Amino acid sequence: TEAGFYGKKIFSTSAFLAGISYNRNGNTFYGADPTFSGDLKGDSLRQVTHSLAVELGLHSLYTDSTHFNYAGKVGYTYFGDKFSMTENNLDILVSGDKFFEQQRIGGEIEILHLAKSNELSANPNSIFRIAPWMGVFGKDWRAKAGVNMVSNSWGGASDVFFYPLGELSYDVISHYFIPYVNIGGKLEVNSYEKIMGENPYIMPGLNVRNTNHKFIFEAGLKGKFSSSVSFNVAGSYTLSDSLYFCVNNFSENPSKFAVVYDNAQVTHFFGELVIGIAQNFSLMGRGEVTRYALDKLSKPWQKPGWEITVSALSNFKEKLYIKGSIVAVGDRYAMNEMGQAVKLDPYADLSLGFEYRLSKTFSVYLDFNNILGKSYYQWYRYSTYGFNALAGVTLSF
Repeated sequence: TEAGFYGKKIFSTSAFLAGISYNRNGNTFYGADPTFSGDLKGDSLRQVTHSLAVELGLHSLYTDSTHFNYAGKVGYTYFGDKFSMTENNLDILVSGDKFFEQQRIGGEIEILHLAKSNELSANPNSIFRIAPWMGVFGKDWRAKAGVNMVSNSWGGASDVFFYPLGELSYDVISHYFIPYVNIGGKLEVNSYEKIMGENPYIMPGLNVRNTNHKFIFEAGLKGKFSSSVSFNVAGSYTLSDSLYFCVNNFSENPSKFAVVYDNAQVTHFFGELVIGIAQNFSLMGRGEVTRYALDKLSKPWQKPGWEITVSALSNFKEKLYIKGSIVAVGDRYAMNEMGQAVKLDPYADLSLGFEYRLSKTFSVYLDFNNILGKSYYQWYRYSTYGFNALAGVTLSF
């Protein structure tokens, strides 16, 4: 169940945004081993989560280079489940920049505070981040350099991280071929809501460490073949500490997942092609390949080695919208109760959706999922639903 209200007010030199949304999800832990001899009470096999999010934002609308441009937002999210695990997330982000002839100077300041119920963590997670930068540019090139400084306090311990911030691009042929290089790093905050969104079958109250992406290097080529065909290809190398991987909790309840951690070197390649055919039809294709060099674990549990997505969107007189997509996911490995690797086969999922907009504020939709009717394992012991459909209405104010 989802509901939300969003609004925007335009002033002469700025814009104010506000939104509130509610989300409710229910899941069943149906992936239990029939031979498991532990205590599986019926009530413990059902999970329900609620989230309430509020966000306020303000940003400038200056189009010339003489003014200071700014943006700021304040967001609050409440997240809880049926097992009384709750999380309160406050996020404040402010950014700004200004041009000085051929230089551009700016930065970001962010304060993030995660307060959790005692069942999740007795200690809140507080993060303060400041990222000053300076950019220079010429007719065909752009460069940016800075530092991303993060202070993380959690569980009575405090850490300070420094990440490089660098970008360089060169327009070789008038926006048609642009090679680029990016250097950076970040602290990935693994909130209960985030982990639950990735895997709804995790152990209630699972507390996951933050992931430290110490260094990220990316190089690629982007541009366009014509006014209606654009592309982007790139490869990246990342050094990460405390990457988490989902494994079934066989000691307590095999239908629920815990996590294991490892440090890793991650190599990632992707290619993306977007085709706009007329104004009412677009086609997008994306392929990704990921490889993990792990310190201790034998496999990157549940992580696919490759993914391919092809999607299309068309509309007729801005009334009837039709979308379709096919997602193919490669081999993954899960750990069984003996600690051995079990291969999960690749799968493909085809979906089709229709939306009819009766007015600017009211529309109806109908989505068909897994049209091929294939049964596959997205998570170990969790065979997906076959063909299914979802219908609903959308109201906008």
